[in-house]
Amino acid sequence: MSKVRIEFELNPYEEGAEIRRILNRDDAYAALWDVDQSLRAKLKYSEDEWMQNEGIQNYLESLREMIYESGVMRDYE
Repeated sequence: MSKVRIEFELNPYEEGAEIRRILNRDDAYAALWDVDQSLRAKLKYSEDEWMQNEGIQNYLESLREMIYESGVMRDYE
């Protein structure tokens, strides 16, 4: 098994938000995955009347595209 070590030189008093983003990246990925899967299920299986609107379907598809175009999930496919 390979090991990867990534080091950051950050000032915790000035860059606390950046440190939290780095530490919470797995949670952010999991949240995007859940949103994507919810959108996918709604688009594929929903029989809700409001989902028959093509504009809504296009909007939900565009949200999924935004998730994938962000590149966050690219390496996890």
